[in-house]
Amino acid sequence: MGVDWRLYVATLVAVLIFFGLGILVGIGLTREPTAQRLEGQIRRLEARLSEELRRRDERIRALEGELQATQQRWQDMQEWLTGALPLLTVRRLQFRNIAIIACAPDPDGTLIGRLQEALKGAGANVPFVLTLNPDAIQTADSTAWRRIAQKVGLVADDATEATIKEAVWKRLALLVRYGDPTGQLNALVQMGWAKVAGSPSAPVGSVVLLSAFEQPRDEEQVQTVDLPLLRALKGVGIRTVACETAKVGEHSVVEILQTAGVATVDHADTPMGLLCIIAALTGHTDRYGLKNGARQMLPPVKALMGNP
Repeated sequence: MGVDWRLYVATLVAVLIFFGLGILVGIGLTREPTAQRLEGQIRRLEARLSEELRRRDERIRALEGELQATQQRWQDMQEWLTGALPLLTVRRLQFRNIAIIACAPDPDGTLIGRLQEALKGAGANVPFVLTLNPDAIQTADSTAWRRIAQKVGLVADDATEATIKEAVWKRLALLVRYGDPTGQLNALVQMGWAKVAGSPSAPVGSVVLLSAFEQPRDEEQVQTVDLPLLRALKGVGIRTVACETAKVGEHSVVEILQTAGVATVDHADTPMGLLCIIAALTGHTDRYGLKNGARQMLPPVKALMGNP
């Protein structure tokens, strides 16, 4: 009797089934330790990461505490200087006429008011505040410059625009230096170039030039308005201090104005800055402030000692 072919098929199927089961069991036995090892590594990594995050959070909290403490010390120092400022500067500017010229609008007039109070507390007289409109001046054409030149008593004739501009800035500086009893500065007001508060009729020996308050200024505008005026004031013998506030972060204006070789203060809205302004007005020229380019945060002690 021959062998039934179905037996061969059943045997082959059984062998294949058991072979497959053997493979599955072998894979399971070999994967289980690997999976356990991976799970252990993951748990260790999670623990290490949690520890690193905990340390990071602790460091952040420590830095925040240090920052708050530093800010509080800074605030305490500013409050102390605010109270000490009148005592430190008493009679330092006695009998001096000092004008304030703003090359940008003071948003709320706070800084100009504080500056006037500090200067008067040091014994100075502040006869007027001149606030320029830098946008109008920068965009003025040659016809406007010729018109303003004629209004302030200059003869333009065939002079170039650059020559006319230089002459107008010098004329403005002379009107500040020696007084403007005939009211020629009103020409700037009529042209929309400036506003005048007070009386510019008396001679002035010093000027505080406020170039930036809260917002940074366009560099080209500073080059075409602030810098020519500053050089003209210096050229006619007016001691000038160029200032901006600590709120002006990037694009510091005073860094540009330092090229004119005058004293600069980049933290004019602080008691330290006011102290530096008064010291600079007494002849202690330096680059005062907290930003790049500053050399001194406070004036030298000798600036506040001895006879003014």
